[in-house]
Parts: sequence; structure tokens; C-alpha cells
Amino acid sequence: MRIGYGYDVTPEAFAHAKVDKVYLDVPGSGRRERGALLETGRLRLGDVVVLLSPDALGPKAWAAVKGLGVGVETCPPAGPAKRPGAPLVFDPDHKQDSDIKALWLNPGFTLAYVLRRATEIMGKPVYRHHLTRAYKNRHKREPT
Repeated sequence: MRIGYGYDVTPEAFAHAKVDKVYLDVPGSGRRERGALLETGRLRLGDVVVLLSPDALGPKAWAAVKGLGVGVETCPPAGPAKRPGAPLVFDPDHKQDSDIKALWLNPGFTLAYVLRRATEIMGKPVYRHHLTRAYKNRHKREPT
């Protein structure tokens, strides 16, 4: 039997690997599914554990699987294996980026003006934390 195991991936990531069963762990799960996979009787001689990346199991679990006489196959996914995160809220194109950055770094403009213009340029609300994350501090401070 071909059994897939993945960490922080979707079940669809195993579609190309032709597995019979899939065990998935997510951050915060304590790798419970990996433990379930390694329970006595789950893996038998002749089974193959299919991984999307060689480090998905971890060194101790990898040794435990090999000790059972089970094959391990690494089958990288065709597309992105990780779950997509939330879409970026502040994602300007090149022109928008250069215009907003010029406003942000110019000490002659007030913060309120910069935020209003950045919102107009982007066509959606832009907040101070967006600009601070993208362009760092607004004004360089002189060392004291």
C-alpha cells in the first residue's frame, strides 16, 4: 500500500503521487498523525511511505519507518505544496510602489497626507503599518 504523509500541506498535493491513504499534520497538531502512522500495525512490510519533501518525517521517525522494513519515496509536488496564506493587503505594482515610497520618505509631507494619497494611488485603504513594513521608518533619526 502507498501511504502519503505531509506536514502543512493540502491533501491535493498528493494527487500526482497515487497514494492509497494520506496522513496530514498541521502546525499546532503536535504531529499526532505522524504518531498514528507509526503505530503498530499501520505500516507493514512492503508498504511505501510517500513524502513530498525528505524532511517531512523528521530523523527519528524516518529511522523508525526504515526499521519496519517499509520503503520511503520522496515525490515532490508539481505545484506549491504549502497552503496559500492570506492575500497581501498592501501589494503595489512597480509604479505604485515608487510613487508611495517617494511620498513616505519625503519629510515635507504629513502622515495624514501620505496615507490619503497612498489610499488614492492603491484604490483601497492603506494604513501606517503597511508603509512601515514595506519601507521601514519614515524619517531617519540622527544618532545622539
